[in-house]
Amino acid sequence: MNAVLPMLVALVTALVVTPVAMRLARRVGAVDRPKADRWSKKETPLFGGIAVTGGILVAILAFRPADMETLAIAGGVLLLHVVGLWDDVRGLRPQAKLVAQMAAAGVLLAGGVRAGWPENVFLAMPLTVLWVVGITNALNLLDNMDGLAAGVGAITAVAVAFCANAQPDGSGDVAVLVAMAAGGAALGFLPWNVSPAKVFMGDAGSLPLGFALAAASLPGTHRGAGHLAVVIAGPLLALAVPILDTTFVSILRKWHGRGISQGGRDHLSHRLVALGIPEKRAVATLWLLSAVFGAFAVSATKLGFLGSVTLVALAALAAAVLGVVLGRVKVYTKVATAADAEGTEELRRTFLNYARAAGPLTADFVLASAAYVCAYLLRYEGDVPPRELDLLTESIAPVVAIQLAALAACGVYRGVWRFFGVRDAAGLARGVGVGVVASTLAVVFVWRFELFSRAVFVLDAALLVLFLFGARTFMRFVADAFGGFPDDGVKVLVLGAGEAGALCLRALQARGDARVTPVGILDDDPAFRGRRIHGVLVLGPARALARVMADLHPQEVVLSSLPDDARVEEVRAIVRGCGARLTLSPYAKAFAPL
Repeated sequence: MNAVLPMLVALVTALVVTPVAMRLARRVGAVDRPKADRWSKKETPLFGGIAVTGGILVAILAFRPADMETLAIAGGVLLLHVVGLWDDVRGLRPQAKLVAQMAAAGVLLAGGVRAGWPENVFLAMPLTVLWVVGITNALNLLDNMDGLAAGVGAITAVAVAFCANAQPDGSGDVAVLVAMAAGGAALGFLPWNVSPAKVFMGDAGSLPLGFALAAASLPGTHRGAGHLAVVIAGPLLALAVPILDTTFVSILRKWHGRGISQGGRDHLSHRLVALGIPEKRAVATLWLLSAVFGAFAVSATKLGFLGSVTLVALAALAAAVLGVVLGRVKVYTKVATAADAEGTEELRRTFLNYARAAGPLTADFVLASAAYVCAYLLRYEGDVPPRELDLLTESIAPVVAIQLAALAACGVYRGVWRFFGVRDAAGLARGVGVGVVASTLAVVFVWRFELFSRAVFVLDAALLVLFLFGARTFMRFVADAFGGFPDDGVKVLVLGAGEAGALCLRALQARGDARVTPVGILDDDPAFRGRRIHGVLVLGPARALARVMADLHPQEVVLSSLPDDARVEEVRAIVRGCGARLTLSPYAKAFAPL
């Protein structure tokens, strides 16, 4: 069977059924109305899930005989569609939806669809239920912005299909069909759902779509896999974005003293928008992230145990970096009670003390280990011989330990990744050099060096430099890329560009719980005219203050440096006359004339 045909059938079905479902939703009054804790800004018809579910079912039943596996997957999709449709129209408690998801997982088990690992059925069954319920909920929670769940679902489905198709024993045939059907249905629905959305899929679409992706990833965990890591790497990486979003939101809601089941605008997509990234670009960013993880998933199916473990570790580290940066975005109000606030603050302090001490060291441990493993994989073209594999297993612990000790001795862990600069790079270079030399000498003295391939240590040195520098540069890049200003904050005009203006903008980014939106900078130096500082445009000279105030209506004017008293009074008069307030940058005195 050509795997593209089910996708095309599902795509055309969803594309044709969606406008019909939209009209039906409007006729019966099934529309989503704007709420304070939801993203939608206008009344939008639901029932898009009818098209998504219809596309999945039509493609599955048209290209697969009605055996037990097919009927079980189709039955679970239909069950969750009905439950989701009821929730969209009448509303259901979260507990009721959870029971329905567990029932759908039970239908899968009854049809013989379960994880192929472990072989013990009494362990595989609860793991299957946990996986199905977790992924179904993750996709459901990801449906929080126009086009997000449909786009990520389509990309993820293709990755899952590729992973399932890589199984050598043919156990992934049904998985390929279901994944391509889910991807086609999501893709056919997507044109109607991109911003500004004309229709929402609702729970009637997100629950069946998530269930189909979870079910499609199960047959691929074939019973002939050589190692658990190889089995789970593909599904974990392919579904990384929904998993990351759900894990991220759950942790941060608990971190801020909120209920995990409490809704809100605190998902990855919402935080990207809160940083000033337009909604469409924020959604596209998560699509791209899903595609990257999908490529990792496909690669993991071809690399065996060592490669799979390394890819999962590097992907987890990249996800952690993204989580740290986006976790700093201020999206929550203060917790409700003083007791909650005290308990939450104590939790934060305790966690941060440990995280700041152990986080960089743990990350470098992962990176150094990955570099050593990848050196062997590259040297032996992905197939490490048994003798060399034994040497790798025996030597990796002392080699990595010595390298980390050298980094610590060279003061690498006194810096902060987010502010990684030239001096930090010099210290890191010294640490890497000392670590590579010391670890190589240790191998010479403990083992006879002729047992090892010299190319491995050359590759390890190169990869260690690449990974350690790359990780810190990636952290700095992500922090800068996602370090913008929101579009809906307090409008602020900055007086003074240059170094003072740059520091002033940095201070505005870090100012407490306040959300500010710089509308421009004024400076008398013509060299700055038309330039941007941290993304904020220099509009003109300071003497144009009155005109700019009248045009842009800022609510606050910030002095980046301290002018003479006469100039301050002149500016204060103009600002107050326009109903705004005048404030001083915390770095202003550093640039005051003597």
